[in-house]
Amino acid sequence: MTTASRVTSLPTRSLIRIVMDMDLIGYDWESTDKRAAAFAELTSRAGSAEFALAWLVEHASRHYELVDLIMTGSQSVPSMGVEPPHPVALDGLYLVATTRTIADDLRFGAACTLALASPEDGYLRVRHLLSHSGIYWVNHAVLNDYDLDVVRIAELLVRDGAVAYAIRADLAESLLLGSRSPDKLSAAVKEFVTDPSVPERYRFPLAMSLCGPLDRRHADSFETGVRLIRGVANDPTVSGLHRVQLAEKLLEVDSWEGEELLSGLAESRNLDSSARELARRSRIAAGVNIEG
Repeated sequence: MTTASRVTSLPTRSLIRIVMDMDLIGYDWESTDKRAAAFAELTSRAGSAEFALAWLVEHASRHYELVDLIMTGSQSVPSMGVEPPHPVALDGLYLVATTRTIADDLRFGAACTLALASPEDGYLRVRHLLSHSGIYWVNHAVLNDYDLDVVRIAELLVRDGAVAYAIRADLAESLLLGSRSPDKLSAAVKEFVTDPSVPERYRFPLAMSLCGPLDRRHADSFETGVRLIRGVANDPTVSGLHRVQLAEKLLEVDSWEGEELLSGLAESRNLDSSARELARRSRIAAGVNIEG
């Protein structure tokens, strides 16, 4: 049986794995023949299979050795022919996104392209992939590159009530750290941190993290951050202890804003007595005058 005849019966994802495999050694036929046969078979299947192959060749530029291997023995560079949101393109991107073992930046990059090209159906097709096996890659891309396309994906996931709170909180934290400034903070994160329906254990650490980049010298950024922190600190659904801790954290960054927030909490009627007393002691320690 020839190499070509052996690959014709393989599923499309298996063919993609063969084409993208840099370690094709130890098989019972020559690796270059196997790759070339898989390449030719994907091209002959046309439609989404050919689109997936063409997309991979075009986007594998970071893997120069891999591109050389892919093209070894092939007759020509495949053409994508169509662009998202054409159904053939969407199906091709889905093939790439769901083919395991290929490079993460290609696989999850295809998933992001699919989700953005088709914000409803396409996003739903890859939501689980990106929020589970792809979550490390998404977080890394947001934190290190602040790639705008990946940022948009992270925002979709943060807003998605079907995604676990812990995952949404991790992404929100990455968006906060990646933006490096509260005034540039994604609206999705602002909504998440101030949403009373989100459990406190996910909102509180984010609000605490907001104190980090605050700097009064940058007025817009400072005002945005303080407004968000105040929103959480004055939220009666948040525990009294956490509200006071948040005010104390703000005090470390800006004494005037922190003292004002502590004073308000010390006199708040929707705070339990132990939390009010803690706020009173904190403002005394901060040197705030107390009457009565």
